[in-house]
Amino acid sequence: MKRNALQQCFCRTAIFLLLGCMTGCSSQNSASEGTLSSEDTLVTEVAPVSESVSGIPAINENFEGDSHLAIPRGDTVLEIIPDGVNNSNALKISNRTDSWNGVNFEADAFRGNSIKVNAAIKSAGPATRISIQYDVDGNTTYNWIVSVATGSDSFITANGAYDVPGNAENIIIYIEGDTLDDIFLDNFTAEIDGTYIAPDAIAAPASVDISAYPSLKNLYEDYFHMGVAINPAIVSNENFSSLVCSQFDSITLENNLKPESIIDKEATLADLDANRSQLVLDFTTAKAELDWAASQGMTIRGHTLIWHSQTPNWIFYKDYDINGELADRTLMLTRMENYIKDVFAWADTNYPGLFSAWDIVNEAIADNGGLRDSLWRQTIGDDYIEQAFAFARKYAPADIELFYNDYNSYQGLKQGYIIEVLEPIAAAGNLDGVGMQGHISTSVKPELFIKALEKYANQLNVVIHVTELDIVMPNTPAAEYDQGAYHQNLFSTFIEAKKAGIPLESVSFWGLTDTLSWKSNDKPLLFRGDLSAKPAFYGVTYAITGESLEAPSLPEADLSPIEEDFEGSSHLAVPRGDASLKVVTDESQNGEHSLLIYNRKENWNGGMIDITNFKGHTITFSAYVKTASPTAKISANIDGVWPNLVVNDTSSGDWVLFEGTYLVPDDVIAIELYFETEDTTDIYVDNITIKLADES
Repeated sequence: MKRNALQQCFCRTAIFLLLGCMTGCSSQNSASEGTLSSEDTLVTEVAPVSESVSGIPAINENFEGDSHLAIPRGDTVLEIIPDGVNNSNALKISNRTDSWNGVNFEADAFRGNSIKVNAAIKSAGPATRISIQYDVDGNTTYNWIVSVATGSDSFITANGAYDVPGNAENIIIYIEGDTLDDIFLDNFTAEIDGTYIAPDAIAAPASVDISAYPSLKNLYEDYFHMGVAINPAIVSNENFSSLVCSQFDSITLENNLKPESIIDKEATLADLDANRSQLVLDFTTAKAELDWAASQGMTIRGHTLIWHSQTPNWIFYKDYDINGELADRTLMLTRMENYIKDVFAWADTNYPGLFSAWDIVNEAIADNGGLRDSLWRQTIGDDYIEQAFAFARKYAPADIELFYNDYNSYQGLKQGYIIEVLEPIAAAGNLDGVGMQGHISTSVKPELFIKALEKYANQLNVVIHVTELDIVMPNTPAAEYDQGAYHQNLFSTFIEAKKAGIPLESVSFWGLTDTLSWKSNDKPLLFRGDLSAKPAFYGVTYAITGESLEAPSLPEADLSPIEEDFEGSSHLAVPRGDASLKVVTDESQNGEHSLLIYNRKENWNGGMIDITNFKGHTITFSAYVKTASPTAKISANIDGVWPNLVVNDTSSGDWVLFEGTYLVPDDVIAIELYFETEDTTDIYVDNITIKLADES
């Protein structure tokens, strides 16, 4: 799971003190160099969430007033500097010692409401996010609202939406980034999207009766283990824990065995000489979950030892000082070995026989292929993965399986790199399995997933676990039904694969309920917040029993033409990948506005228009495109296929008309048309028309 799990609370009183005199700062000092100019100001006053005239809560922060809504997250320093959008003020967020360090905005007033957020963000780091944190049933959840690719010296617009659960508490909207680079923030807003519901009028959901649910672990006992990720809130809640016990026989701790949860910085630094090559570990945060699992006769997939994320940056430095020099290869290999040895020794001493498998290395392959440039790689070298598995084989009990775990591992390009990296590890006898993460959407054809699963098993001679399974609910009129039908289809292919001899040992869902999910806005799991079973749950059960989900009665699909000229107050386009979309006036083919697709870090990043309503019909489509790229494409968003429908020469730099005809397949749940180029150049789009082919 790609998340930052913050294990501390943030108090309003934690706002840093202004030490010394600000009048001695030179006005010639550059704010970007980390020094205060005479016009710069440390944030020392915090105002409450503002309200509109009608009493509807909103956050509107442009950093121009005398007090501000910003609260430091972690040990960050917040400064108001005259370097914002259009030379206005902006907030500089510096002294970030962990990726989750940033700035908080209190948001309890948004409980139970849909919100939309917007901000201008600048950072040298490759990705910066607006995220949300809240407590549900005693468990703290951290979700992304929107992530934008930064990595430049210009402000990028970030906008997104989020449904805040009605039973959320201690709600915080925050800014974070993948690296420790400074972040600059301007024009931050968070507003109600739709009709406002006063939090006091929202009742906490009551749990439903779960006693009549069929048991997944019993239904699938002849095929593979059924697992689920848990957190402390689940084991402390009788209803939640009862549901886990009835449905699953394998668990994964969602966060509390990750490096940042078990590496004790204070204890390690207490005796630097003794601990220079030996990280001190503390498993206190994991104990409640482990004790509960042991008492219930569960087995555990350990997750995870070596990862670029949720691993403290300070462990990679010679003296554990991020302002100092990085540790050399010899020192980091010693730290890695001792760390892996100590984890296995502690687990075997305190919970012998409880663990069945461990994810030794997690997500080491970059999305575009090759090794991710993590601090593990920077300090040890390209062989750090081989070294980690060698240490794991040396110290792990003989009955524990050693896994490599990654997302998008079904995609051909990434799979090729994963196999290339793992082949020597498997040949050395240090790899037992591949964990194929299931953070997917209903656009992923199950057959593609199975084909990849089979390739790992055959080429590496290992077993397979499907891990971290959560399937985004599609944006369709029958969303829950479509999600359920997809689950039934997917698990039917798992069953057939197992019957065909593919060594699929385990399938694990990444969470119990939608409200506890790290992707709660996507409603990706089997149960709702009140523990009621969704069609997704019955889809999994019916894959075994042979029953069919009852299709809902729906009105006929709207087959009216789509015409988008970007002249109105809203538009139909949505981003693809890390792209950002903005309606602009500096370019237009006709009228005053067009759509700018920018901030594209990959060539497939672009803008999409939904055409799901036209499934099974032939459409004609047209659009005007302008880009500095030599060619541009309109493609169909079918995972694993992505057919190019029109490819045109755009090298003139002028507006080019794209036209085509397309039979929209009816065997997809949702589908979009999208604009892309062969590089990452900005794209302008205008005057999109999509209609039935036989319509004049």
